[in-house]
Amino acid sequence: MAWAKHFKIRLLTPEAVCFEGAGVRSAVIPLGDGFMGILPNHGNFIGRLGMGPAYVRLADEEEIFVLRGGWVHIQDNVVELAADEIADKNLSDEELAALRKTVDEIPTQTIEGVEERRKEGAWVKHLERFGK
Repeated sequence: MAWAKHFKIRLLTPEAVCFEGAGVRSAVIPLGDGFMGILPNHGNFIGRLGMGPAYVRLADEEEIFVLRGGWVHIQDNVVELAADEIADKNLSDEELAALRKTVDEIPTQTIEGVEERRKEGAWVKHLERFGK
């Protein structure tokens, strides 16, 4: 199976679909016990959303949503965020700056970096197996 470089995301509430996007490079979402980063080819996952900002990075822009509870479902490069509630998206510049600072403190990685580490890990296992 070829590795994808992007994934799709869908954010919905009981009232409406609030955001749908393809070509997503990464996302960071709040869970009950901290933040979770999502890159293309993420494993299947179901979890409880917490309260806090969700960051969606597309090729040339970033979307920020403030979520309050709900569920996340990830399968086959599709991320569905079923939020109980989404706070008003019209945040002040100061509030947006504070939210961006929060996500900047979370270590980030690129799909290329993940692929490189996967190859390095396979090489180390190969060497260990043959005693070199």
